[in-house]
Amino acid sequence: MDYAKRYSFSYGGPLFNDVFKIHKCQPSEGYHTWHYENYDGNHLDRLIVYMTYLQVPSEGGETEFLHQSMRIEPIVGRTLIWPATYTHLHRGNPPLKGDKMYVTGWFTGGKGLHDASGK
Repeated sequence: MDYAKRYSFSYGGPLFNDVFKIHKCQPSEGYHTWHYENYDGNHLDRLIVYMTYLQVPSEGGETEFLHQSMRIEPIVGRTLIWPATYTHLHRGNPPLKGDKMYVTGWFTGGKGLHDASGK
């Protein structure tokens, strides 16, 4: 939260973190299409994304960023933080051997009032 307080001036006000999701992917499952986090009218207030790996497969399951040409290996406890905008198109590559579990959340601007679906 120190980051949110320190840089809130960049977004014109305070940041909120009131929604997160826990995901579990078995081999071949996941979100494999390129996407970014504030992609539609329901998510425009998403400013910063974070993701922490809770359980990792023995093979596969990387988080890949298109424009940065980066593929991040999942390691238990590793947290990724990135801008929610189109500059950071990303996807979750499928786990090949074993399950992958992670938590994803968003720092949002505005009032920070959402339900568990992220809306």
